[in-house]
Amino acid sequence: MGNCNRDELARLLQALDDAGLALLETLVDAGLQHGTVDLQRAETELRSFGFSGARGAVEPLARAGVLRVEGDEIALEPGSRAEVARWLGSHRLGRRVWLGSSAIAWRCLMKGFGSYLQRTGQGALVSAEAEGGLPGGTRFRWKDHQMVILPRLSPALLDLLPAVELLVVTDLPSSERPAAAMMVASRTLLGRVGLYDLKGGSKMCVVRNPLFVLFEWFLRDEYDRRLSPSEEFTRALVQSGLLMLDR
Repeated sequence: MGNCNRDELARLLQALDDAGLALLETLVDAGLQHGTVDLQRAETELRSFGFSGARGAVEPLARAGVLRVEGDEIALEPGSRAEVARWLGSHRLGRRVWLGSSAIAWRCLMKGFGSYLQRTGQGALVSAEAEGGLPGGTRFRWKDHQMVILPRLSPALLDLLPAVELLVVTDLPSSERPAAAMMVASRTLLGRVGLYDLKGGSKMCVVRNPLFVLFEWFLRDEYDRRLSPSEEFTRALVQSGLLMLDR
């Protein structure tokens, strides 16, 4: 394991920020394929998910002998790969759900949902390509239903919404009222977009699509994570007359 033992490696990994952990996971994936990663390309990909500073993890990891630098390419040292993968495997699952829209294991989360659908005989991942100009979108299909899961959705991209329901994994602000008001004010958003805050455990969604339910089952079965309707969203629906609550 390079220049450090297992305990030292664990302390080093625990000290990494989210971008550093995302970079490590990229390196583990690369080790299963071609072995090396172009650092600049990896930084660009991680930045597209809202994370910057991955390069800052390279020097301490290289100094500890965990990874090696070969020009513009980086790779995990063979002697460290198994232990790094083991550590990530025992820590990243709960962490990536807690972080929600972070870059950490976003691809693994999407692959996990695709595998869940195939394993339960419910459906399949259709495409991991950008959908309708929206970066990071992954399309899923079940019977006649489709949806795209996004790591975020900028208001500037609302005019580019493809003709498919969108499940957006995002951290809702501490004050959910503006987001709730925006959703309720737009019938387009309300009928086609659901906001899921995996960190806060809440959701803003009235989209009628069984794939949304299946995604919640996936979170429940794989991560013991359950989402509750946002109180602000429910209040906004009631105030707008779109929802009637029994008294």
